[in-house]
Amino acid sequence: AVDLVGGIRRYVTRGATVTVKPNIGWNSTPELHANTHPVVVRTVVAMCFEAGASKVYVFDRSVNNSELTYVTSGIQAAAREAGATVEQARRIDNSWYKSVKVPGGTYLKESLVFKRVLECDALINVPVAKHHSSSGLTMGMKNMMGVTGDDRSRWHWQLHDAISDINLAVKSSLTVIDATWIMKSGGPTGGSLSFLERKDMVIASSNVVWADAEATS
Repeated sequence: AVDLVGGIRRYVTRGATVTVKPNIGWNSTPELHANTHPVVVRTVVAMCFEAGASKVYVFDRSVNNSELTYVTSGIQAAAREAGATVEQARRIDNSWYKSVKVPGGTYLKESLVFKRVLECDALINVPVAKHHSSSGLTMGMKNMMGVTGDDRSRWHWQLHDAISDINLAVKSSLTVIDATWIMKSGGPTGGSLSFLERKDMVIASSNVVWADAEATS
């Protein structure tokens, strides 16, 4: 999939610092596919190092306790196995987040953004494709909610605009959507194999909107 959009070296140059942003939101095991599958995360990290990256960070601001989600999801172990540095948002302060303006924002005029996202040479967005009770679907654009230190409950007052706005403020270099199994109902938490459908698919694009459009279809 990545080769079809130019190959990983188009996005990750030798010596680059990369931040990989999966969905690690939920204290849920890999076979339930509420989070990005750890094999997908491990593979993306490995590809970055093969392209010559000097450092790869893996991060998400989890909804459930990150001490649990990172382990139960299998992502922490998989990312470390591939050589990544795994970080958690244990606190929201100036040492980890920076306020950025949202150019042309409809609802958000500024947002707190995790420093690794702002300081990296390449941001790779690695969501899982699934149903979501509030936004309808959650894929690349919705996954970017995990880069913010904002009070996300307020985002739900005007959720669709907030999702669009954060993608104006923070540009992902590459989006790689895990659609190996899709959650067709019961999202975002899931919890039953009956919610899932096997697709064995990964969708990659340099444009998060195009990636989401293809995944939606």
